This record gives sequence, structure tokens and C-alpha cells, in this order.
Amino acid sequence: EKEHITVWFTLGQRTLRYEVYVLPAPQENIAAVYESALRRNDKLVGAHFAIGVEDALFLRGELPLTALNEAELDRIIGSLYTYTEAAFPALLRLAFASKFA
Repeated sequence: EKEHITVWFTLGQRTLRYEVYVLPAPQENIAAVYESALRRNDKLVGAHFAIGVEDALFLRGELPLTALNEAELDRIIGSLYTYTEAAFPALLRLAFASKFA
């Protein structure tokens, strides 16, 4: 499991964007790591895996400010935590397989 999860929020004129750093760029099984993340996108609500800076994996989402309230913010943070914790072990083992051998 990850030691910590940091959620970045970016407040725009009409939207709130949010992002979690999940995993550094994979060193091994690169295509399989990205494929696994993309396949997980089908089951996610309000967020999606994306390839970001230096080919790292992120979870990202966006919400209109008109829909923002305390309950929705709680749902977003809880979902990002759950999605990250569910995906991280499998993605880590694929991305750095030789370190777990």
C-alpha cells in the first residue's frame, strides 16, 4: 500500500480539477502497466487514470463548481483514495517486477 496519498486541487473559473500521483514511470512491462490502468478506467466514477509528466501515472478528474459541496468533496477524496489503494499493488508489481522477484 502507499504510505500516503496527496490530492491536488486546482480551482478554475468554472471547474475544480483534482489529481493524485499514483506511480512513477514504469521501468518494466510498460505496455502492460498502461493497459491495466486504462482497463481500470472503465470501472471508475469521477476520475480516470492518465499518463502525466515523465510518463508517471495519475488519477485525474474534474467537477463543475455548481456541483461542489461538502458531500461531493468527501466522495471525491474517498473515491481517489479507494481507486489508488485498489490499483497500486498490481501496477507496482508490473512496473517494477524485477524488484519483487
